[in-house]
Amino acid sequence: MFQKIYNQINEANLARNIDNIGRRFIKYLEELGELSQAYLSVTGSNRRNLSWADFREEAVDCLILAVDLALTPYNHSSVSDTALIPNYMKYSSNIKLTDVGEFEKRIMEMARHITDAERHITYGNHMSFHGAMSQVIQLTSDLVFNGVDGKNKEEIQYAVSTLVVDKLAKWERQKLAARAAA
Repeated sequence: MFQKIYNQINEANLARNIDNIGRRFIKYLEELGELSQAYLSVTGSNRRNLSWADFREEAVDCLILAVDLALTPYNHSSVSDTALIPNYMKYSSNIKLTDVGEFEKRIMEMARHITDAERHITYGNHMSFHGAMSQVIQLTSDLVFNGVDGKNKEEIQYAVSTLVVDKLAKWERQKLAARAAA
């Protein structure tokens, strides 16, 4: 399943390049904010009426962007750098997302690693970039593939697969609309 998700994300943006990576880092941080907002809603900390399904949807947005960022080709990048990406994704049933402290810790780690990745790109350290992105993908997949909503592994797989396909189709429609408007 993880290889399939990787392949879908890889094929969805064959034009990814280093020239727009800064904008994609910012987009990841935006999605991380939306994920945090969904979490605050399901744990009762704000007035929005979101569910754990909404939380998973925001987590999938973060996962798609994290994998897309990790796939960005640049100087010294090689296929072997990105071939391991599916190995960074995993199921996580041991994370207690109802523990606000645990979630806060993970969100802060995700923000720190994405910031580290951006710094490594800026200074041309591709090995450290991929190390930081592997951490971002692992932390994000912990949230995506968590059974906090009572779903079993098969239900989670189906929900995530459907979300990835839907999100990538929406992404493609947005790209086409932007090209048509230009």
